[in-house]
Amino acid sequence: MRHRLLFAGTIVLLGVVAAVAADPPRFTLRGDRFKPLSWEEMTPEQKRMTEHVLAGKRGSMNGPYNVLLRSPEMGDLAQQFGAYTRFDSSIPHKLNELAILMTARFWNAQYEW
Repeated sequence: MRHRLLFAGTIVLLGVVAAVAADPPRFTLRGDRFKPLSWEEMTPEQKRMTEHVLAGKRGSMNGPYNVLLRSPEMGDLAQQFGAYTRFDSSIPHKLNELAILMTARFWNAQYEW
């Protein structure tokens, strides 16, 4: 009896894990230089980078991630650096945003505007 309950519990747990793992995360990639990738088209490294971005403070794939996915190891490092400098620096948030806007204006960075 004990073995049957353990077996049944294991089967249910595996079913739940499989159902959760089967649902790909929802995201939208921007840009038209490269064809946006779907979850199914991504390599394991690209999926890992996507999961890191979505789990971080940004919570979305808006930005340069369509390009960064082409080199997922470098892209993951770049997104970690960007998240740190944006969200975890010692500079107050409003001053940080002002510096971003001033830099964007100087370089005519339309995405930031």
